[in-house]
Amino acid sequence: MGEQKRRAQAGAGGKRDDRPALALAERAQALLAQSAFAPALEHLMRALELAPHLDALWAQFGEVIRFFNFRHPLDARIRALLERALEHPAVDPGELVRPITSAALSRDNPFAEPLLLRLMQDAIVRDARLQELIGAERPRADLALEVRTAIAHQCFNTEYLLDDSAAPPASTLKQPADYARYAAYRPLHTLHDAERVAADLAKTPLALLAQRQIVEPLEERRLAAEIPTIGKPQGAVSTAVRQQYEANPYPRWIRTQTHFNAAPLADIVRELFPGTPAKAGAARILVAGCGTGQNAIATARRFADSTVLAVDLSLASLGYAKRKTEELGVSNIAYRHADLLALGAL
Repeated sequence: MGEQKRRAQAGAGGKRDDRPALALAERAQALLAQSAFAPALEHLMRALELAPHLDALWAQFGEVIRFFNFRHPLDARIRALLERALEHPAVDPGELVRPITSAALSRDNPFAEPLLLRLMQDAIVRDARLQELIGAERPRADLALEVRTAIAHQCFNTEYLLDDSAAPPASTLKQPADYARYAAYRPLHTLHDAERVAADLAKTPLALLAQRQIVEPLEERRLAAEIPTIGKPQGAVSTAVRQQYEANPYPRWIRTQTHFNAAPLADIVRELFPGTPAKAGAARILVAGCGTGQNAIATARRFADSTVLAVDLSLASLGYAKRKTEELGVSNIAYRHADLLALGAL
């Protein structure tokens, strides 16, 4: 429970008596270890009612709620917690996919579920039924703009795994709804006048979509060009892998769990392995194959006084990682473009 206590201390902020909430959370963790999912969730919901200011409890909520399927109509307490969790920086939205998607798909019209539309913006929804529904609904001309926009977000997040042959011609795009429909088939940054489009959409309901599909990809290209390259791809396999990920940096992620109470590596080693000698001082950590940066960022935040060297074969993925690193204000990561088969050159 050391990690949970550190999290709680970091998220407490103030001099409230959080002991009852923390006791409930500790009991929830014990129940979860016994696969008693429903009692664990109930204890955690009670803890959040007592101490909603504790980031640690929200992180734990995500870790518990991900095991649940729900049906419509959602219990009011569950709905309220899911609404807040979708916006909370301590919660990885990927952990909310199963509970929200199951509830939405139990409705006659899944896209009438506001939680689902919000989730589709910020997570890769790995559900075959939903992706099939997106494929069926995407061509409809009468879709509400908020539904069409959510579909466009999800298609972008999943690298356009669906067929794009029905994409509207770029020359026909005039209204926000036209751009939202196009963005469900191809990314907006592929338009020849993408920067103008971003400016035009900035004051419309598609502002976030333009940010995700135009502004951020263009920034990633700029950042990727600044990342030092070490060596060359080692052979045909490395070249093929690089080409794949240059086209599709993966996984795209919008938000991940960001609540970490950093501690020196030596302290964590001593906690996990009592009696084990642990060298004090700053740690130098290599993240080989860092992709779009989730693990590298989590590592940099987790270990106090560490310096992280993150390496990947894909410049597109590294550009994505660098953008997210700057966005989150993480300063102890250096990125390098290199083949993992040539790490000896580092």
